[in-house]
This record gives sequence, structure tokens and C-alpha cells, in this order.
Amino acid sequence: MIIKNKKGEIFTIFAVLLGILGAGAFFLSSIGMQKRGGLSVRVVDAYDLTPIKNADIIIPSADIVAKTDESGLAAATLPITKNSPQEMALSQSWGECTIIAACPGYRPTVMLYAHVYKDKLSRAVIYLFPEDKDGEEVITVVEPPDEEWIKALVEKYLS
Repeated sequence: MIIKNKKGEIFTIFAVLLGILGAGAFFLSSIGMQKRGGLSVRVVDAYDLTPIKNADIIIPSADIVAKTDESGLAAATLPITKNSPQEMALSQSWGECTIIAACPGYRPTVMLYAHVYKDKLSRAVIYLFPEDKDGEEVITVVEPPDEEWIKALVEKYLS
């Protein structure tokens, strides 16, 4: 649409609207239209494997805080965040997050690189150790990359 003002100057409304729509699309993509995946976290006692109710689950990268239910489960939907160094070496089909699990009477456990897949529910099990047992003050576990991805990485760089 073209509009002339009193002096005969032409304004292109289309360009202005296009700019507004483009900025809006960028804003929406940055706040909620990005790739997302589901994550189910189950927290159990490391010795007897019983579910731990009311354990705190924290996913710092997504600013998520949750509590486990009676069956030791908590679930969240979060953005897919790639591991930049791994992604640079070889594209990966999953994102990763850090999960912190804690409950009174147990040592906190941090799971690094928990996998999150686009439009799919990923599952993580975190084993909490009682505080009264000998061991580390905070437990750290790491979810390794997919075995096929590791094989492809080795083949890419050693072939």
C-alpha cells in the first residue's frame, strides 16, 4: 500500500509493516518458538531403589524448579540447548541440560549433559545417596553421548 502525504511524498506502509512483522517473528522465536523437548526425571534411593517423594529438581539452563511426586517423578518441557564443542566437531541430534537433584537426608546429585530430544520425552534416573554413608559431599554423574555419535566422531577424525 502506498500513501501520499500533503507534500506529495510517498510512504511505503508495506515496508514498515514488514519490519514490524519481522521484529515480531524474531521476538517470538527467541521466547517460545524454538525447538523444545520433554524431560522426565525419576529420583530414587541409591541403595534400595525406592522412589523419593518431594525431591527438588532444578534445571538451571531453563530456569526450572520442580518437586518429585509420590513415584519420584518430575517432568518439564525445555528448550533444546546444544553442546557447542561437540556440535562443532560433529552435529548431534539432541540437546543437553544439567539436572540438580536434592532432598533432605540425601547428598545432592548433579547430572551433567542429560539428553533432551526435539518433540520427544527423554528420561533420566538420578540415584540419591543418604548423607550418613561415607562418600562424596556432592555426587556428579555424566550422561555420555550416544554410542553411534561417538563411533561417527571417531570415524570422522581417524579415517
